[in-house]
Amino acid sequence: SIKSCAAADVFSSTIRNPSTPEKVVVAGFVIFALIVLTAYTATSAAFLVSIEKSYGSLDEVISANKVVCVSEMVYDFVLQDHPHAVSSLYGVPGSTSEILDMMQASDNDCYGTI
Repeated sequence: SIKSCAAADVFSSTIRNPSTPEKVVVAGFVIFALIVLTAYTATSAAFLVSIEKSYGSLDEVISANKVVCVSEMVYDFVLQDHPHAVSSLYGVPGSTSEILDMMQASDNDCYGTI
């Protein structure tokens, strides 16, 4: 009533239960919103996963003409297993974590590290 609204007594009005068609509309909207949300999440995840091509072995990287930075400590061992990779392997002083830091800090031709 107008008197209860003017007195800011909004809780004194009777609360009515929504009808069945109203419940169906609300349930349909909730299901639609969930489908849109899951589609957006799936698309975002697919984009993040497929940003860069991955290789299964060192031979695949070499055949793609990519340069691989290898710690000087293991350079000879890798070269023994892959003698055809002389032009694709680059010996770098330091540990693998130091090589990764170097790759992130500067522009170089290294595609990956071992």
